[in-house]
Amino acid sequence: MKKAEGAAAYAGLLNAAWGAAKSLFDYRKVDETLKQRLPGADLRSAVVIFVAAMLLGAVLSLIIYIESLYFAAFSYKTLAELAGSTVEPQPDFSTLGQFALFLALSSAIVFLACLFQDGIAYYALRLTGGKGTFTRQYYLSSLVALSMAISSAIMIFGVVPCAGALAFFAYVAMTLYLMFWVRCRAYAMVHGLSGLHVFVIVFLSCIPTVALLLAANGAAAGALHLPQAAYYNMSGV
Repeated sequence: MKKAEGAAAYAGLLNAAWGAAKSLFDYRKVDETLKQRLPGADLRSAVVIFVAAMLLGAVLSLIIYIESLYFAAFSYKTLAELAGSTVEPQPDFSTLGQFALFLALSSAIVFLACLFQDGIAYYALRLTGGKGTFTRQYYLSSLVALSMAISSAIMIFGVVPCAGALAFFAYVAMTLYLMFWVRCRAYAMVHGLSGLHVFVIVFLSCIPTVALLLAANGAAAGALHLPQAAYYNMSGV
């Protein structure tokens, strides 16, 4: 009975978080959504939502990777037919297991990097006049992370000719919007500071975080002999 109640509680939590994360894509609803979710902020819920975001990002990345393998085989087959060849190329899944392991490691790295960035931003905001708590900041940050994971779904169109470039630019635009607009609105709401004040701190805290993320992901990809694997991770957190 307790396990069933616990599962139902987690399902309710993730369902509410999913609805909030989708609402954050509408800039007109950002403040309203954040205010509605803020009273229920707690650290445990934030960790659960962050983990869900990392898992979603990893699954989408794996789907995109498999899709790219099929598209590469299809492209090669088309070119071979034009050249009069009867070769029937098949997708090469030899590195799929390595890539899946990379995604698991990368998800853990992203989770720690986000925690690192939130920690830096929190102490910087507190030192410069912020009044909020880390729990409330981290909780709203987890909703933004879930939105970023959802936005990575657009990269499923990344391997489609012509649409790939549009998908990439749309993904970059959504990432910047969520990272530097929505997240800044969330931090400003928690700490009672101006948007510009928060933007400067978020921007500066992102520099060491991105450097750490790229170095750690590159090391993980190299250890698994997947030097290009980091480019397939479209989690967006």
